[in-house]
Amino acid sequence: MVLCFYEAKTRLAYLFGEHQKAVEAGEKGVQYRQAVMGTLYVSEHNFYYSQALLAQEKFTWKDSERVSENQSQLKIWAEFSPANFQHKYDLVEAEQHRILGQNLDAMELYDRAIAGVKESEYLQEEALVYELAAKFYLEWGQEKIAQVYLTDAYYAYARWGAKAKTDDLERCYPLLLAPILNRQNISLTSSTTITQSTTKKITSSYQSASALLDFSAAIEASQLLSGEIDLEKLLSKLIEVVMENAGATKSAILMPTEGNLKIVAIADAAEDTDNIQIAAIGRSLPLESTS
Repeated sequence: MVLCFYEAKTRLAYLFGEHQKAVEAGEKGVQYRQAVMGTLYVSEHNFYYSQALLAQEKFTWKDSERVSENQSQLKIWAEFSPANFQHKYDLVEAEQHRILGQNLDAMELYDRAIAGVKESEYLQEEALVYELAAKFYLEWGQEKIAQVYLTDAYYAYARWGAKAKTDDLERCYPLLLAPILNRQNISLTSSTTITQSTTKKITSSYQSASALLDFSAAIEASQLLSGEIDLEKLLSKLIEVVMENAGATKSAILMPTEGNLKIVAIADAAEDTDNIQIAAIGRSLPLESTS
């Protein structure tokens, strides 16, 4: 399917800032839309082609007409299926107002797009909405607000598994992302070795294909760890984070002791994941003695 190729090329070039290449691919794909009308590729091409046009350094009247045509179609789809298309429509509208310097209108539309995409659970587009909102605020000179949105974008891309995109954000915005990238270097008093070692293991688990926790869980765990110096309280909070993010009903924390693995925390949520019962905390149990 030819449109599938051009839609993917448009999307990929756009996401990595190659806007002119994205526009060229998008333009070539337009002629193939009619042949596959009714498929997902048409709406995705519509959306990313508009975004590529709006991201160019020089936005022309012809570009504006093409975006308007795309938006007319996208609006119809949004009326019939708001869960799938309304946030897309709102985000393109936000970008148009950004170009026009209508910042208050743009702010409202970014917020609407964020609310819509979170409700619809389009993770990849949630990441994009946050990223574009961050760029908008950064361009406006609101660096602190931009940092919040960029952090959310980074977490969303990480949960999506888009490692190339998180690497790209790290390269483009090292100062804005410095607080979360350097979080694992936080110095703690008391139990420093245990907490730092545990935090690094959780964070590195994101890089493994077999990781059970997503990146946001690792960050949440590191935040908890950085605020705790009491071992029992630390283990209790850590095991709650693990269970909530892994969707587990039972969990245990193992630590090496005298050359052997021993269980230092056990938790059981049974059927109620909101009511986690901590069966054992702070006392080492031999692994062999449990089932």
